[in-house]
Amino acid sequence: MTPAGEESIYAPDIRIQTRSSVTGRYADFIWNPYNNQGSQGPVAYQTWKGNNITQTTGSSQPWPVGPTGGEGWTCTLNCYLPVNSTDNATNTSRNLLTYVEGLLDQDENSQAYVSINSAIITGLQVVLGPEEPNSISFTHDVSVRSGAYNWAWAFNC
Repeated sequence: MTPAGEESIYAPDIRIQTRSSVTGRYADFIWNPYNNQGSQGPVAYQTWKGNNITQTTGSSQPWPVGPTGGEGWTCTLNCYLPVNSTDNATNTSRNLLTYVEGLLDQDENSQAYVSINSAIITGLQVVLGPEEPNSISFTHDVSVRSGAYNWAWAFNC
């Protein structure tokens, strides 16, 4: 039985999609509010509402050589690391600043460095994850701010 005021559904993922204009490589940076509740158990109903995430939200442990786990963003395609890399970049959650600094710390001729140095944001998605069968969730709005730029999307749900 779920306690009053709680539901066992997940909040939608926020995904920032990037592509390198030089290498053509893609990566998605994914924020999952449910995964960032730590060991607190089920997410209280709408506790993720109004989530404010910045480039330093999440773990700042070293990446890609730091421990797995943590809180923050995950990244698909190992965030541009070479396929045959021995770096342990899977199943990690880090803040965006740590990911970018880790990629820019690679050799300047590496695909990882070139990919992030030339990366552009190609999309922003609000996605229900695989753990939400038969669930309905919504997002009212998403905004992205960087310097003088402020992009806001209101979905009018």
